[in-house]
Amino acid sequence: PERIRRVMTGESLTFEVSHRRKDGSTFPVEATASPVHLNGQTFLLAFDRDVTARKTAESALQEARTMESLGTLAGGVAHDFNNILGGMCGYVEIARARLPAEHPAGPLLGQTLDLGRHARDLVRQILTFSQRTISEHRPLDLSAAVTEALTLSRFSLPAGVELRTQLDPDCLPVAADATQIRQIVLNLCTNAAHALPVTGGRIDVAVAPASLPARLAATQPALAGRVMVRLSVVGNGSGMDAATLERVFEPF
Repeated sequence: PERIRRVMTGESLTFEVSHRRKDGSTFPVEATASPVHLNGQTFLLAFDRDVTARKTAESALQEARTMESLGTLAGGVAHDFNNILGGMCGYVEIARARLPAEHPAGPLLGQTLDLGRHARDLVRQILTFSQRTISEHRPLDLSAAVTEALTLSRFSLPAGVELRTQLDPDCLPVAADATQIRQIVLNLCTNAAHALPVTGGRIDVAVAPASLPARLAATQPALAGRVMVRLSVVGNGSGMDAATLERVFEPF
């Protein structure tokens, strides 16, 4: 009513409101209202523009700026951490070199170096996220990479979780980054575990040959006719609510 009063007294207004469709859903509208004088009478003339696309673009731009800021922060932290990690691994190598080959601490130092290399790979992924490096895609046995990731994930999953695997050993190699694949499997299993029931929790991990889905083939013609391999991680938990799903691609 206040807007109508202002327009009818000679003011032109532009403002945003929500309109409702016949199905009950709403969408953002930019309304422009002006007074029009005709035959001694004053009418209100309004134009409504659907600004859904503009709002979506603004949201995407804001998200891109947030991700860019996160990438800059992650890159700086990863760079400093990499320097510390390099020194730690260097001292471990020196210590192992000074010990006799049969020394009981030798295998422990070897495992420490292996963990250091895994940490180095994770740092490389953080730098990739910050767009300072490019991931390396090489021919990879997906089943073998998933098996290694599941070995690591056993330590982070609750004791009562049943982890079942169905890994086809005859799948052809895929072009992928081994560290990224391990991180994907670890993250999916950890996230699935958070949603599992208190008892009877189960996570199924599978690697198998697959054909390209028709809807994907329609949008990605370059993939048509290619041999595909599908990696799936399925839990019997509650899944994600709408609020969580909206943030599914945010880091951490």
